[in-house]
Amino acid sequence: MTEVRKRQLAWVAGISAVIALLAVWTFAIDWEWSYIGDDVRIIQTIRRASTEGGPFGVIATAFTYAKGDLGDFFRPVSSFYPFFIYQFSPEIARGIRLIFLLVAFASVLRLTLRRGVTALRNPFLIWVTALLLANTSLYHGLWAPSVQELTGVFLLSLFLLINNVYLRAALLVLVALTKEPFIWLPLIYAFYVYFTDKRTKFAIGLGAVGTALVALLLRAYNSGGYVSGRLDAFNPWRWHENLTQLFGASALFFLVLIVGLLVLKNELTFSRQATLMGAFSLSYLLSLMPFSTVGYFSGPGLFMGAAFAACLTPKALKPGKTSWAQMSPLLIALLLSALATVEFLRAEVFGRNTMVVELRDWVIGELPSGKSLGLINLSINELGFIISEKDPTAEPLLVAWFPETQVDYIFVGLDASFPPGLTDCPATYVWTKGFLAPLKC
Repeated sequence: MTEVRKRQLAWVAGISAVIALLAVWTFAIDWEWSYIGDDVRIIQTIRRASTEGGPFGVIATAFTYAKGDLGDFFRPVSSFYPFFIYQFSPEIARGIRLIFLLVAFASVLRLTLRRGVTALRNPFLIWVTALLLANTSLYHGLWAPSVQELTGVFLLSLFLLINNVYLRAALLVLVALTKEPFIWLPLIYAFYVYFTDKRTKFAIGLGAVGTALVALLLRAYNSGGYVSGRLDAFNPWRWHENLTQLFGASALFFLVLIVGLLVLKNELTFSRQATLMGAFSLSYLLSLMPFSTVGYFSGPGLFMGAAFAACLTPKALKPGKTSWAQMSPLLIALLLSALATVEFLRAEVFGRNTMVVELRDWVIGELPSGKSLGLINLSINELGFIISEKDPTAEPLLVAWFPETQVDYIFVGLDASFPPGLTDCPATYVWTKGFLAPLKC
C-alpha cells in the first residue's frame, strides 16, 4: 500500500470517527438546557421576538442586545450569537458546541503535524494533545451553550486555520468583542504584522481599530456596569488570589507544559508565530487578574498557551530521533490529561445534565418519587420552561425558597427532603404551567 493510500485511509478513518462521536454525543444523550439563567431567558426572548416580528424580529432583537452590551458587559458578539444557537433543540445546541471544541483542538494539533512521522513517534503532537486535554476549564462551554469562552476560542481557531491577514484581522476583532479579556488581541496582531511583514498601513489601521475597542471597554468600565463592578485592577491581594486560583485549578496543565519543555528542550524551535501566541496567552491571562480566574474564565488563555507550545514544533522531525525513554513522560502526561477530561465530563457536564433531567422527569412522573434528588440552582422560570417543553400537562410543582441564605433559586420537590434547619418553610411558591404564586405555610 502506497503512502498516499495510507494517508487517504487515515483521513477517512479520522473523519468517520469524528462523525460517529458527534452522532453519539448529540443524539444518544438526553440533553436538557443548563441551569445557567441565559438558556431559558434567551429562548423566551427569541420566541417573543419571533411572534411579534418573525425572523426579522429575532435578528433585530439580537442586534439590539448586542448594541446594548457595548455599554455594560462589553461582549456584543456573545450577546448576538445565542440568538442563533438557541433556535435549536438542546441536543443540536450541544452538538454545535462540540464542533466548536473539535475545530479548536484540530487548529492547534495541525501546527504539530509533520510528514514522515507517525502520531506515536511525534512527541510534539503527544505533548500538545495532553495540553489541550488538561485544559478542562474549556469544557464548561459544552454544558452551557451561552458560555462566551468557547465561542471566542472557536473564532480564534479559525484565525489559526487561515493565512490571509485581512480575514485574520476581522476574526480577531470578533474575538475581541466576544469577552473583555480578548480585547488586546487586535493590537498585538497589529504590532506583529508591522514588525514581521512590514505592512505599515494595515498595521496602523488595525491598531486604530484595536485602540477604539479598548476605548469602548474603558467607557464601559467607567459606566458603573457589570464590568466595573467586578474589576479591582489595583488591588495586589486580588492579583495574588487569582494567580493562586489559576495555578491551583490548572495545575495539571502547567505540569504538562513544564514536562514537555524539559523533555523536548533540545528540539524546540522558537518561531514568530510562537511569539504571537505567547503574547496572546499572556495578555488574556493577565487581563483576568483584576477579575477572576475560576471556572471557565481561564480556558481561552490556556488554549492559547497550548497553541504557543504547538508553534515550537521544528519544521522537520526525523523518525526515531526521540527515544521511548524520552516519550514515556509525555505519554504519562497524555494519560493523566485524558483521565482528567473523562472525570470532568462525567461530573461537570453529564452529571449536571443528569440532575436537570431527573428533576424534570420526577415532576412529570417518569421518575420514582422515592429517588433522591440533588439541589440545583434552577429558578422557577427555568424549571417551569423545561418541564412544560417536555410535558405541557405536568402537575404543579411545590418548591421552597430560602431567603436567609440570600439565594432565591434553590428548589426542592414536594416529596423531597428539606435541608436540615429549613423545615419551617420560611416561604413557599407553587409553579403550574409557568405561573408563579406565593403561598403561606
